[in-house]
Amino acid sequence: MRRGGESGRCCRVQMVAPGCSRLERVVVLSEMNRSTQRSLSIAIAIIAVIIHGIYSSPVFGCSICQSGDPLAPVGTAKLDPGQVQIALHYEYLTAQARSDDNPYFIETLTQMTLRPVVAFSPWGRLSVVIQAPIVYKDFGEWFVPAPGTPIDSTADFNPTRTQPTGLGDVDLGIRLFALDRKDFDRFSWHRLGVSIGSSLPTGSNDAQANGERIDEHAQLGTGAFGPYAGILYAFSQDPWNFFGSVSGKFPLTNGHGYKYGAALLWSIAGEYRIIERLSLGVGLDGRYAARDVRNGEYQENTGGFVLAAVPIVKFNLYDELWLTARAQLPIATHLFGEQSVGPTFITGVQYTF
Repeated sequence: MRRGGESGRCCRVQMVAPGCSRLERVVVLSEMNRSTQRSLSIAIAIIAVIIHGIYSSPVFGCSICQSGDPLAPVGTAKLDPGQVQIALHYEYLTAQARSDDNPYFIETLTQMTLRPVVAFSPWGRLSVVIQAPIVYKDFGEWFVPAPGTPIDSTADFNPTRTQPTGLGDVDLGIRLFALDRKDFDRFSWHRLGVSIGSSLPTGSNDAQANGERIDEHAQLGTGAFGPYAGILYAFSQDPWNFFGSVSGKFPLTNGHGYKYGAALLWSIAGEYRIIERLSLGVGLDGRYAARDVRNGEYQENTGGFVLAAVPIVKFNLYDELWLTARAQLPIATHLFGEQSVGPTFITGVQYTF
């Protein structure tokens, strides 16, 4: 929510009209252009710092690389009836863990996702959200035996590498706001919402290389439904915004007997609009995931606890067009087996009409 400008001056866009002299309009528009340029420069600089921090840090990962709200790409705002929000997000992450199939090998994964998102409100308190990720994976298995591991001289230690690209698991979710209370005198509002949804098994889960099915984590899809449910609370009092969410995700078993571990996901964040078009924020995203299960057996090097600090940048490009960027920077972990976890970077553009 934005506050009004200085009284007695034509300093708002809607006031550069009748009542302002031509000279005043020129001065106001010049000030606005300079302000916009400064805002954009600050936003670009902050985003560049986040990107540099990610690419210059050791980036490793985990079995389930998702923290925070499953519907985070649509934010916390409640759409008005008939409103539509479209967005396009880019996500980059890497993952590394010792293979549960062959302990001589380390599995590495680089994943890039382009995620179109559409949200719309068929009626006042309900929003429907569709996410259709296009996924690129670079998955490799490398001979890196653990110290003290006896070596079988007859085994095949040749590295393997696959690079599948295509549609991942589409996500369909709804958010129902049980509370939406506004106080126009204090420029504030409270929102309490319930989120329900599921990832759908639309991504390929049967990809093969050299006649053999590739590793589960190299597949574009999980091969099973992944239902989730959670609650969201948001409070805004211009220029501050605060929100928190808690969700549970409960993947089902796919046709190959593999089930990703159930996970508890949470997120809390605060944002401050430092100038008219630019907001900065910081938060904490986290997850605790159970071990994955294959044919009734727990997979040793999967699951665990991750807590990440989240710097947030939001820049208003024009009207309801926003540029967003955030990073998940792990600050505390307790992972099962041999795993390590590093940053995830997410940036996007969003428009509401």
